[in-house]
Amino acid sequence: MSTRTAIFKEQENGTFKGIYCHHDGYLEGVGYTLLKHYQDPEKTQKLIDQKRVLSSLGENTEVKLSCNEKGEWLSDRDSEYYCTAVRFEYEQFIAEKLNELQMLDYLTVNENDEIQGFTQKDTDDNEVFTPFRGSDNNGYVYVQMLDGQWLVSIYQKPFKKFMKK
Repeated sequence: MSTRTAIFKEQENGTFKGIYCHHDGYLEGVGYTLLKHYQDPEKTQKLIDQKRVLSSLGENTEVKLSCNEKGEWLSDRDSEYYCTAVRFEYEQFIAEKLNELQMLDYLTVNENDEIQGFTQKDTDDNEVFTPFRGSDNNGYVYVQMLDGQWLVSIYQKPFKKFMKK
């Protein structure tokens, strides 16, 4: 079973960009790794800017694939040191405000910064685009503010400061 999460970073213009991480999203997993290895906002930004869908978060921002194009697992990956990805595609989350992150109401964009979603016909047979918003399975949302402070929202509760004990 996986504890899925989203990791965001506040941008200079006040918006937020983030990525998805599939495994170990709880405080003692991804939370611990963020506090121990991602205190430098530039390092966090480097991770976010790669737009990779992560299987697991490592202490290094380098992303290694944990399986090949056939879906076969590669055994020589150090998942504690490297970030790992199963999928080859790219994806990033964007939000205008912090409360969009808490409410899991952020947008998904592809590697070309195009908003992802689906098109359907309305009652007048017009095509209407509906963007993907948030995720229905992220229990933990982490966000690093410009000053380096980490915040965490657990199951859509208000953000709290997250720091080493």
